[in-house]
Amino acid sequence: MADKRPAHRKGTTGRVWRRVRNKVINSTDICWICGKQVRRDVPPTHPLAPTADHTLDLQYGGSAQDARNLRLAHFGCNSRRGAQSKRRTPQRKSWDW
Repeated sequence: MADKRPAHRKGTTGRVWRRVRNKVINSTDICWICGKQVRRDVPPTHPLAPTADHTLDLQYGGSAQDARNLRLAHFGCNSRRGAQSKRRTPQRKSWDW
């Protein structure tokens, strides 16, 4: 049976993914995006719930099952950040005249 998920989502299910994800989630209590404490006593879709955020997103070539590519984040912070690459250079705001 072929995997019908998009290429950038492959590898985010299964035993290996759950093991790596749980390792990252249990490694600290601080969200790497906002620096505030993550709450573990709330439902998974609550904005303060813990999630594993990909520092280099899958669609930009990040590994789904590499713990070095994952960091603890709030569900809300992770959702707000969306699919952004941390390797992109900052946009230039104005010209130097």
